[in-house]
Amino acid sequence: MSSRSLPAIRPVLKRLSGQIINRIAAGEVVERPAAALKELVENALDAGALRIEANLVGGGCDMVEVTDDGVGMTARDLTLAVERHCTSKLPFSEQGQAGLDGMKPVLATRQHHEASLTHITTLGFRGEALPSIGAVARLTITSRVGGEGEMAWRLLVEGGAVQAPQPASGPQGTRVVVRDLFYATPARRKFLKSARVEARQSEAVFRRLAVSAPDCAFTLRLEGRTVLEVPAQNAAQRAAAVLGLNAEKLLHCKRAQGAMQLEGWLAPPELARTSSAGQFFLVNNRPVMDPVLKTAVRLAYRPYLEKGQFPSLVLHLQLPLEQVDVNVHPAKTELRFADEAAVRSFVINALEGLLGRYATAASEEGQLGGQRADQRQKPRQRARTPAAHASSQAVSPLRGSVSFRQLQESLQAFQNPRAAPAGEEPRPEGMHQQVPGPADALPDLLMDPPAFPEGVEAPQAPFGPIGSQEPLIVGVQAKHVVPGALGIPVMQLHEAYILSMAPSGDLILTDQMAACERLAHEGLLPVDCLVPEGLQGRQALTTAQMEALLRAVEEVPNTRLGQGDSPLWVLLDTSALERFFTSAPSVAHL
Repeated sequence: MSSRSLPAIRPVLKRLSGQIINRIAAGEVVERPAAALKELVENALDAGALRIEANLVGGGCDMVEVTDDGVGMTARDLTLAVERHCTSKLPFSEQGQAGLDGMKPVLATRQHHEASLTHITTLGFRGEALPSIGAVARLTITSRVGGEGEMAWRLLVEGGAVQAPQPASGPQGTRVVVRDLFYATPARRKFLKSARVEARQSEAVFRRLAVSAPDCAFTLRLEGRTVLEVPAQNAAQRAAAVLGLNAEKLLHCKRAQGAMQLEGWLAPPELARTSSAGQFFLVNNRPVMDPVLKTAVRLAYRPYLEKGQFPSLVLHLQLPLEQVDVNVHPAKTELRFADEAAVRSFVINALEGLLGRYATAASEEGQLGGQRADQRQKPRQRARTPAAHASSQAVSPLRGSVSFRQLQESLQAFQNPRAAPAGEEPRPEGMHQQVPGPADALPDLLMDPPAFPEGVEAPQAPFGPIGSQEPLIVGVQAKHVVPGALGIPVMQLHEAYILSMAPSGDLILTDQMAACERLAHEGLLPVDCLVPEGLQGRQALTTAQMEALLRAVEEVPNTRLGQGDSPLWVLLDTSALERFFTSAPSVAHL
């Protein structure tokens, strides 16, 4: 063990420069493009904007642009906005400011400052975002206040160097453009994920903010493509739009207890998803990711969902400002309740009452009109058991057959969606019609494998015995899959595997549980797929979800899981399948 010695030169304390301070703060406030987007949209909402448009290029690493129609800023405001700890959002009263100017007793000033920090009604208040962004990126702010004769001003910040505001042209409101994020700190840029992952994170943040302000119109564009566009609407309509559900299917919760008020829109248990990405929580109109509220939701839904299922919902919790501390973390997504137990109990009781009434109504409906209501009350029992355990069940004949030609035609339709099917006129440009995907149009095949009668030996797998530790990958050993190489989803097997067809015409079988585990480990879980980070048991996926999952797997840098030797997918080429069927024992009498 080496001995420690005193340094040859005594360290001397020094005051850090403002540029270094801002770059350090950027590590907490702006750790990725989604954080920069969040800060800019929060500023727009605090400015009273009724329309916010965001545009991201390169996942936000190359450019983040946010435009609003808020109150705008003057040239003086612009200069102060990029200085550290300058803000207009703390509720300083004229009396409190007079106390500061007139050098009143320190105790009165301290009490006023403490009251300001416990009565925060704006989304931002720390005055760190813009100077932190300007310290690590190229920042341009153009703003104009309302009123006749007012002109717009533009301010540039590059790597912490602030230029004087210059006259410009523009409408009322503010336009902020952040280019080359982390160009001044290249080491931090190396830790960012791919542009696709960063874009997903930004979209999730934008959706949370859209939920918090239903009276504001939101538009988000990624690489010039509009991914979210919602007009100003009421809270119920905004909840339905963000959750992607029909407003009529949502359960409305509204309850008050003392000073606490709760209002929310919940998806019924039978519409549960396989990820908590569809859960939105707001406390005093602030989007948060709070474990107290998440736990309350999980406990309220527990009798109706199985492990690995998550409800989709939007919850608005209102309580006195002094009973919640939002000054916990620079990101302002965490908070502390003065009485966590009371909040948790209040939310649980409100949700349990609503779900109980819904279950009772569903049960009565089932007694009168059928058995479908049972699925609303009881969790779907899905266990990922080996196929051999199903041998005692009755064997159902296959309900159809699909040729390779049909699959290839489906693939061609997927690759060229504008091509009209045989016998139909081409659809005019600009007309879009929802049509079933290739997988939706195919018969439900191979959902349960046929059991072979006693005395008949089951054919061996074409690439080795079942249970072999050898990877069932034929002809592909690449470390990174070419985009689109996993093809289009054809069907789902046992609610655990995805069968897809590659552009070459070969079939690919993907283990969805293993894929989800790996994607969660890599931070690549697709938002639009809403796949669980730890899938426990089988899970039925829609065609869109299978498509999103396959595209995400293609982003994985290595096809094997880090914890073991099992591949995420296997490739079954047609020549091997043909050899297998020509050499397999006859089972035609089955």
